[in-house]
Amino acid sequence: MDSTAFAAFSEVAADNYAKDNVANGRWNTADAPRLAREETQRLLPDGEKTKDNFLFVLRDTEANAEVGYLWYGTMVRGTKKVG
Repeated sequence: MDSTAFAAFSEVAADNYAKDNVANGRWNTADAPRLAREETQRLLPDGEKTKDNFLFVLRDTEANAEVGYLWYGTMVRGTKKVG
């Protein structure tokens, strides 16, 4: 994922994360967009170049269209790297 795609991804990811957290009662509607952006920044401090995180644009090759994103990463739990 390049920086242009990351900018689009981070907007979509933060928006969806905000909506999910409002729906489950964790956040209120007014604070949700800010909290989601902060959490995205915390998890991906170096954007698409954040160590141990892997971001991809998913494409429908027949339609030559973007259809979504894939993000996975590893975290350290205790002494083990999990992901």
